Amino acid sequence: MLYYWILIFSSVGFMQTLRYGERHGGSVLGLVAVNYMIATIGVAMLALLRAQGIGWDTSGIAIVGGMMTGTAYYLHLVILLAAFKRSGVGIVTAVNQSSSVVPSIVAWACWGEAMTGYRWLALAIIPAAMFLMRPVGKACEPMGFKAELLLIGCLLFAGLIATLFKAADVYLDATQKETYKIALFATASVWTGLTAVIRRIPLSRPDVATGVLLGVFNILTLISILLALTVVPAVILYPTSGCLMLCLNVMLGYWIWKETLSKRQVLGLILAIGVVILAAI
Repeated sequence: MLYYWILIFSSVGFMQTLRYGERHGGSVLGLVAVNYMIATIGVAMLALLRAQGIGWDTSGIAIVGGMMTGTAYYLHLVILLAAFKRSGVGIVTAVNQSSSVVPSIVAWACWGEAMTGYRWLALAIIPAAMFLMRPVGKACEPMGFKAELLLIGCLLFAGLIATLFKAADVYLDATQKETYKIALFATASVWTGLTAVIRRIPLSRPDVATGVLLGVFNILTLISILLALTVVPAVILYPTSGCLMLCLNVMLGYWIWKETLSKRQVLGLILAIGVVILAAI
């Protein structure tokens, strides 16, 4: 369970650091590009240290899997940023967090993870809880067909990434996972770095410092999620951790950023706690 809680707090730390960077004028793309470069260096160094004791397997399945996940990271970011402009932060956040339903169903269908009636009920409640807890976004363009496609893309790519993590847990051993992590962050770093250069995204020293901290949180998140999946079924891990992460982010938004906590969001928090309880039964 230690890895479970590291996953939650590192993910929340990542989101709050990203919010800090945005509020201080940083470009999301620039911050994320620095984050992936630092994460690539960090996991490579950790892999080299671990290789002295357990070896290092550079098999093709680990490299291809990492590159697929890294590309999914990048495409999800592109779709997410476009969706924010068209649909606003609130609804996009809700849809994105509801994606935990996807890997849970895939883990049940493909890898035989046990689903109780309570867990099915938890999955059914997740979208309602996420939409109730969604933050109030800035004014955006009216919803249209493209906006709906972007929302679907957010949901599917977030779900795909989580499913690929589960696949890595099932099909890769400990040494292959080291290669997987490097390939993942290196691929995401190349895609975001090239995009940032092409768009000429400026980076200040504070932006770089924020990106470094994001990279540290990202390393902790990836390591902890892969370790947590070895001891906690995906049908429990994803619904419960996703709800707890959003609950903490909503409460930190209220305490740190002085955001309004509406009655709607309080009801969403209550439902999210219910999801955590039901999914654990």
